[in-house]
Order: sequence, then structure tokens, then C-alpha cells
Amino acid sequence: MGVIFQMEEGWHVCWKNPGDAGLATTVTFTPPEGAKPGNLGWPRPITFEQPGGIKGYGYAGEVMLISAIVPPDGIEAGARLNVTAEVG
Repeated sequence: MGVIFQMEEGWHVCWKNPGDAGLATTVTFTPPEGAKPGNLGWPRPITFEQPGGIKGYGYAGEVMLISAIVPPDGIEAGARLNVTAEVG
């Protein structure tokens, strides 16, 4: 499962370590009962040089943050799971 971020020109989202300023992007997946989300996967970020020599790390353009999911016991192969995501 994953969340795709598509940023307009000049915008970015921060990596798990945002650098000298900013807040890390968060994604909280809520799977159905009995399923468990894994850790959030982070692709290699790019470095942003911001005004005042402030360095930041993150993504511009498009990035997908992903997580594996452990399905609930007894689920049939090919079954679909409804998962929601809260992004901050």
C-alpha cells in the first residue's frame, strides 16, 4: 500500500529527517481489523538549499511512500482490503 504525493512546481515534502528546518512528512495507515501495517518506506531524498543556507531533505515532483501490510488471519488469496491513510 502507498500514498503518492504530486507536488506543484516549487513545492516539496520533507523526508523523515527534514534537515535544518521543516517537519517530517507522516503517513498513518489504518487497515481493517486483524491486519497490521509495516514501517513506512522512504526513497532516497534530495537536498534542498533554502534561503539563509538552510539545508532540507525531501522530495519534489512526485514520490510514493509505501508500507507492507500483514493481512489478517484467514483471508483468502486475492481478497481486497480497504485501507485508509492520514497524511501530515
